[in-house]
Amino acid sequence: MFADDPEYKIWISLEVKEEPTGFSEGSESDELSDDESEKYSSEISDDDNEALLTAEWNNSCEDENKNVCSFQEQTGIREHLIRKDPTDFFEMLFTEELLLQIVWNVNQYGTKLRQSRGNKSRAARWSNITLNDIKVFLGLLFHMGTYISNDMSNYWKSDEIHGIPIFKNSMGRDKFLLIMQYLNFENIDNAQGHQMPQGSFIVDYFNKIMEKTFKPDKILCIDESLVFLKDQYLRGKESKDGVKLHLLADQYGLVQKVLVLQEDKNKKTKTKVRVNEIIHMLLEERLGVGHSVYMNKYYNSIGLSKHLMSRNTHTTGILMPDGKGIPSDITQKQLKKGEKITKYSPDGISLTKWMDRAEILVISTEHSGEWEERTTKSQNVCRIPTSISKYNHYRGAVERHKQMMSYYNCQHKTTNWYKKLGIHILQMLLVNSHNLYNRYGEKSIPLAEYRTVIIRHLLRKDEVSDTSERNFTEMHTLIKIVTTPLQKRGRKRCVICYKNNKRTTVQTTCSKCPKQPGLCMGKCFEEYHLNLKE
Repeated sequence: MFADDPEYKIWISLEVKEEPTGFSEGSESDELSDDESEKYSSEISDDDNEALLTAEWNNSCEDENKNVCSFQEQTGIREHLIRKDPTDFFEMLFTEELLLQIVWNVNQYGTKLRQSRGNKSRAARWSNITLNDIKVFLGLLFHMGTYISNDMSNYWKSDEIHGIPIFKNSMGRDKFLLIMQYLNFENIDNAQGHQMPQGSFIVDYFNKIMEKTFKPDKILCIDESLVFLKDQYLRGKESKDGVKLHLLADQYGLVQKVLVLQEDKNKKTKTKVRVNEIIHMLLEERLGVGHSVYMNKYYNSIGLSKHLMSRNTHTTGILMPDGKGIPSDITQKQLKKGEKITKYSPDGISLTKWMDRAEILVISTEHSGEWEERTTKSQNVCRIPTSISKYNHYRGAVERHKQMMSYYNCQHKTTNWYKKLGIHILQMLLVNSHNLYNRYGEKSIPLAEYRTVIIRHLLRKDEVSDTSERNFTEMHTLIKIVTTPLQKRGRKRCVICYKNNKRTTVQTTCSKCPKQPGLCMGKCFEEYHLNLKE
């Protein structure tokens, strides 16, 4: 499972005013360890910052080719994953591995509540769900973003104003609400609680599946996004209305990596050090290959640009005027509209201050501050510094993604905050699959049309010809393989895939079969047991 891979552990820690049931404090995985914090914050030493204050800035660059970063990495979607149909691009990111872990988590938590509560509670009616159930659940959940209602139960009403027949025909209201109640995004190995901060896998899965599926081009963009959590106050956050996500995207708005971190009040560290940690965690797999990164003013600093330049990575972005190391010639210079001033460091870093409607200060290790002519919408020719022109062109990558996310928001007020964050990640995967389809599929289609195809695909029920065969397969359930001293990895070869000359190793086996064969979730599991029935 992706969640079991320690290389991609990015723990999420969110602190709430009133902790839900099952949430325990003191988890060591809730925040960066001291070793990780020291690793990222020590990249820029105090000596480097002192050198920035005493560096001599010139009016011209001595060597324009000094900071050339060659980018030679193979980019694009993996060849063996290329498909032509929208559903194939969707299943490329929404793998059975992801759905299997969600099914497991929901069943585990539902069974736990059924045993602990009385017979008259709603939990007493709970029965384990299947892979097809979670597909229908996701289809209806995504469809709620098409027709927004304040109350989830309105979708199952029979009146003409609120009711939508597809909801009632696909899944019962009580079953959907039970799945929503037990929905969680916790690692399988963590059996305590159900909250997202305690070992979430959904962000780890997002980052690894995107790394496995797609290699971005040279241009990257780092920006922040906010998941709004109304009526809930999160202490330690910069906004009381939501949780901040740090996103790494390519120039076409495809989010490659997402990071959610909690500010640590116990550590008296400066914001600059914290930003350095965020940047290095986002670019951990991208450093040294020649990428050009565009960032907003929250992330940029002269010291960070100098360090990333030493790692063969360009940076360009807005710089705060009160940042450390900015020469007084730039900060104190009074400009008229249309004027600029540019300074270059011995390392080739350019600082350009330009007066448009307001003063703009841009730092870049790739572009100079020379004038560039551009034609406006009114066909007027204007001059703009090159570094600012390039930043304006590429800065909107994450904004395009957030714009697509805002069109069909399927979150509701009654949903708990940790579920909102997990559902938001699932919507990000859906938007990413649409982005990939438009770039590598048969044709480019609007997001509304793409969502309709995917929702129809998810609501399509897998038919089983005989009721007795269906009951036979439901008696057998998949469980995670228990590790032994001789088999530490806990993996087996899928017997059905092996018969079809396909090598597949899985972490799941049947709980009832004596031989406990390795089986893939879905068709392999059903085919194996239908053969036993015959």
